[in-house]
Amino acid sequence: MIAPVNETPLAAATRHVAETEQRWDRQAELVAELGGNETSRAAAEEMLLEIRATLKLARAQQAFLRALGE
Repeated sequence: MIAPVNETPLAAATRHVAETEQRWDRQAELVAELGGNETSRAAAEEMLLEIRATLKLARAQQAFLRALGE
């Protein structure tokens, strides 16, 4: 998604959180759909952990910007 030119840092952080939550949901669906292929499932679960870490960072940035009164 292309960010609006006049987007504030808080608006960008809020958008990033929403986008990451959507990625999390989609990856969780993909993991649930995987069959017994252990290698594929392990890779998909690893991606889920990466998305969760990214989401934590995005939420922390959002909270920080809110605290600054942005």
